[in-house]
Amino acid sequence: MNMVYVDTLFMAALRNASQLEFCAMSQQTNRLVSMKVVMQMTSLSRSEIARREKAGKFPMRVRLSSHPRGRVAFLERSVQDWISQQVSECSS
Repeated sequence: MNMVYVDTLFMAALRNASQLEFCAMSQQTNRLVSMKVVMQMTSLSRSEIARREKAGKFPMRVRLSSHPRGRVAFLERSVQDWISQQVSECSS
């Protein structure tokens, strides 16, 4: 196996582990997190998040500006609660 490929896989795994640790450390906060962070947390695409949000099956976003295409964010706690709910439904 190519050494560069192995290093890339190792770094990706390390990055994912540190993101998970960060999520676990900040579980009790009411931070706003960007769409990009939500996509990383859930492994869902932007369009899938929008579909589920429209259907009422995902936490609603918070608009941070009045511009129609302005920046949006999500309450981190509500996204984490949604993830926990998905996991508990799978394990039932």
